[in-house]
Amino acid sequence: MERLREMQKELNYTRVLYKERKFIFRFTIVFLVLGIILTLMTPKVYESDSLIELGSFSKDLKSNILVAGEIERDHVYTQAEAKNIISSSIILNPVIEEYFSKGYSLNEFRKNNIEVIIVSERGGLSETLKTSFVNIRTKANSPEIARDINAKTVSNFLSFAEVRYQSKIDTISNKIDRLNRDLIGIGAERQIDLKEEKRDLQEILDDARSFKVISDPQLPKEASEPSLLTNVLLALILGVVIGSFVAVFREMLNR
Repeated sequence: MERLREMQKELNYTRVLYKERKFIFRFTIVFLVLGIILTLMTPKVYESDSLIELGSFSKDLKSNILVAGEIERDHVYTQAEAKNIISSSIILNPVIEEYFSKGYSLNEFRKNNIEVIIVSERGGLSETLKTSFVNIRTKANSPEIARDINAKTVSNFLSFAEVRYQSKIDTISNKIDRLNRDLIGIGAERQIDLKEEKRDLQEILDDARSFKVISDPQLPKEASEPSLLTNVLLALILGVVIGSFVAVFREMLNR
């Protein structure tokens, strides 16, 4: 151990690296070639993205208070609920059955082929209106399949969500119909309250926002994985670092 410390003190690392520069260069080239070969041999992965706006209704107009500068809305599904639904078997199993071989499991698909990302931002009808989105990202070894499984997932989710959205629409419409019936044959004083309630419900109905696709799944032009540039840079760094270490170690052994 003492001898090793003395050798390290005696070594001029700069001189050693300069002396062994050709060896380090060759070592780096080997790593670079290996990195390129591995990149070319690794199956390419393509990604396709879509963006969905979640269906929502305005709250009771009297309680429509700005929260942190934004108008809160009642969503048919919260973003967390939407994410869970999109990742569920009822949405994904038909996709797997159509595009993947028999035996490909739901867990494998969730792990390798889909990612649901929660997105919140301002936009829509007013600068203060809070609008919620989910981003669906799908992955596959073919650009066409990446796009198609995204489109199928979006279609399945919209069909599922439309049922609950329409149910809420029907509930509000039924309340308005009931108020119309109640308005017949009642006193003027009571009519004022019912008309106000009807007006509020009608405004909520008119302001209802259905689930809709903001950005359709696109056909990816380039693979997202593996990245040739990233792998080349990594190979260069590893080649120089490991080559330098080996060169210094060889010099120590020679001494």
